Amino acid sequence: MRRRAERHRRPVATPPLPHRLRCICLAVLLTTPTLALAQTWRLGADVRVRETFTDNVRLSSTNRESDWVTELSPGVSLTGRSARARGSLNARLNSYYHTTDSNSNDTNLELFGGGTFEAVEDTLFIDADARASREVLSSFGASSPDGINTNENSAQYYGMSVTPRGYWRLGTSGTVEARYRLGYTGADVSSYDSQITHDWTLALRNGAAWGRAGWELIGLGSANEYDRGRDRSMARLRAAFVYTASASVKLRLFGGQERNNFSSQEQKTYTNWGGGVEWRPSVRTLLSAEAEDRFFGTGYNVRFSHRRARTSMDMQFSRDVSSNAETFNGGSSYFLLLEQEERLLESQVPDASLRRQIAILRLALQGITPQNAAQLGGLSSTRTINQVGRITLVANGVRNSVSLTLSRLQRDTFLNQALTNVNDDFSRYGRVIDYVTFVGWSNRLTPFTSVNAGLSYTDSEGSNSGAPDTSRQQKDVTLGLNTQLGARSNGGLTFRRSNSRGSATYTENAVSAFLAYRF
Repeated sequence: MRRRAERHRRPVATPPLPHRLRCICLAVLLTTPTLALAQTWRLGADVRVRETFTDNVRLSSTNRESDWVTELSPGVSLTGRSARARGSLNARLNSYYHTTDSNSNDTNLELFGGGTFEAVEDTLFIDADARASREVLSSFGASSPDGINTNENSAQYYGMSVTPRGYWRLGTSGTVEARYRLGYTGADVSSYDSQITHDWTLALRNGAAWGRAGWELIGLGSANEYDRGRDRSMARLRAAFVYTASASVKLRLFGGQERNNFSSQEQKTYTNWGGGVEWRPSVRTLLSAEAEDRFFGTGYNVRFSHRRARTSMDMQFSRDVSSNAETFNGGSSYFLLLEQEERLLESQVPDASLRRQIAILRLALQGITPQNAAQLGGLSSTRTINQVGRITLVANGVRNSVSLTLSRLQRDTFLNQALTNVNDDFSRYGRVIDYVTFVGWSNRLTPFTSVNAGLSYTDSEGSNSGAPDTSRQQKDVTLGLNTQLGARSNGGLTFRRSNSRGSATYTENAVSAFLAYRF
């Protein structure tokens, strides 16, 4: 029988020393602005204790084992804003202790944060971000929205980046922008190929060079250094004609060339052309659409967002070439839900940093985390053609809060993807499609007590020419009650039922009691 401990003992490719050194540099750069201005920021801490009974701890269809699992989760947060820096950092260490088998005990890190430091006033800025989370490896294996279960279909993922960027004036109405992003991503399993990414952009713009008409000249490039796989790089040059039709509408026509080795071992050159429109009738509403002829076909990016005091809508549809290193930044849906939760607390908690800490805790007690509110597909370092669609709706009333997220991710490999040296979903399938539906509801019975419910449905499909297709469907239902026990403490009960069919078939029922204390 496989144990969680076996996953930790299997051989894993260890990043070479230069990678580790760069990670350390990134971490130092990430914390430097906050350390320099720590006296203007707020540091918070909390701890959560949870006891869970599950009737299928290994998510097995043939060998069901029940277990009691104790979870201890201390967390810290740093949030604030000053004259030169702003940002937030939230970190939590989740430790799980099993009653029936101590070899299944596990610990993982959950972290997300980002910040900006203004090194030179109005000219030079330094952005930094970091993320760590437990992520699903394959769309077709057993997976749980909870860390208590023992299975090998998950990994500790981590990523961080630092981005210096500068802005200068070009004549009377033009600008020059230069930026460079150094990023690192990795995981504690051999099926993920750790990588360092280098991205750069140099943009010259003058949108009013001829009155309402103007121009843009943009050069950008990227390079991916893999631990085991073949390195890849790309460079693009694009010139655009810009026309400002009105105060809220802007049009673009552009063309150029790009050179890359994504679909071949040699660098190849391609011609691009396309156009776009941007409509911004108010600070709360944005509609932008852009389409372009690329080496993989038509690429596009359509975005619509509209926000009011108690409701918000966010829609995005895109098709581009990317990997987890570019797209696994965590949680557009989660941060939209977090923003709405903070708005509900504005009248009760005037302090913005304390409000963020309480909002994160409230979402966690509802079972909403950056991972389960945002993840699409399994973790993979393979570069694929990604076609993404996501719609997020949030509505808050006096007592009720409702959220809906509809997501679809289609990932297609290149013809020569077998050159990659990893064993993930794309070593078996040329196309993987993941559909995710998430509905959440919360009702405040009293100012101190609320009930919540969540429904998540996932449908994954894998296909490849000349090989059998596979699929998996999973439904998770969550019910919970949480209440404020004191000025700094919360507690409650949750029930979860999971039902999976297809490539991984099982059912699970779990009941949890939790206590959270904020220092």
